[in-house]
Amino acid sequence: MVTSLLVLGISLSVLATPHHPSDPAAIITLVCLGTFIASFAATWGPVVWVMIPEVLPLSVRGTAMGVAVLANWAANFLASQTFPIMLNKFGPGPVFLGCAGMGVLAFVFVAKVVKETKPQPRGDRSRSPAGDRHQAAGGRPAGDGRHPLANAS
Repeated sequence: MVTSLLVLGISLSVLATPHHPSDPAAIITLVCLGTFIASFAATWGPVVWVMIPEVLPLSVRGTAMGVAVLANWAANFLASQTFPIMLNKFGPGPVFLGCAGMGVLAFVFVAKVVKETKPQPRGDRSRSPAGDRHQAAGGRPAGDGRHPLANAS
């Protein structure tokens, strides 16, 4: 995704504005945007919707997911409303280079901050990102470290 945004930003900064579909800038724009959309659909797009419930403790998951989804939609709304303004003020090249920079920052953030949940059984993912332990009713830990269906007997 970042690569397609970098190529798009650089090409729109150095090439003339396309006036015909066969202009190099128009072809590069089409290929880069198609690559970005395909990359997003295969990576960041679905990962957000899988990650949100996985990092939230069971005791607050429903409410916290509502807040997280609201924040996601608000950020999308803000991005869609400010994008045309930034295009008019800075031009397409710098705007797409800025988006590429945000992609790099997002990658660094995920690599440094987002915790891996794969080693934990799904029913035992009750540790919040801050590390505190939430407990089920009765004061017992929310799981014994095994798969939740293993405790059903």
